[in-house]
Amino acid sequence: MFELKVPEKALREQQRNLDKLRKSDDRFRLELLENMLYSCERLTVYLRQCISMCPNTIMSNELHGLSEQQYDITVESEGEGETRAFFITIPFLLPNRRNAATGFKRTIADSVCISVLRFCRLNNISPLRTASVTFISYYAPSEERKMRHDNDNTEISIILNALTGLLISDDSSLCCDLHLLSRTAKKSYTKIIIRSL
Repeated sequence: MFELKVPEKALREQQRNLDKLRKSDDRFRLELLENMLYSCERLTVYLRQCISMCPNTIMSNELHGLSEQQYDITVESEGEGETRAFFITIPFLLPNRRNAATGFKRTIADSVCISVLRFCRLNNISPLRTASVTFISYYAPSEERKMRHDNDNTEISIILNALTGLLISDDSSLCCDLHLLSRTAKKSYTKIIIRSL
């Protein structure tokens, strides 16, 4: 049986930020909300790691069900045949691949795979033989955005593995070109665009 160590410091920090938020004016509200978001993201990673350490009494299909419901991932397309393009929207930023949050990364991969698989079955989609895959990280504006990291550290391999055999035939360099972009937006999220080459 694993030991659940509640991150007391992070919880206390959230409570302090909530107290400050109630008393804050508009000048400091955005900064406080950014700090709270960062703290929530850290807690989410921690809780996902806890789920991955649960005893074998939790069945894998239950975890898959949790993964599927956890994230509101959308998959859309435009065009027809080999000129068709696919758009996947994930309502948060992909994690930094340097972090050891394997449980969190696995649930993202599971959620993307389930969403894409459902989309492919409903629309009778065959994988593109050659494709470009563009990852766009949309960052909420902030002077000190703590979740911002270099594009080359974005965890894209979990997504490419989830797409392989469904929207793309392979993620090797012979079949798949990669593009990593960053943009500012009103809220943080990730968009993935898959187009035929």
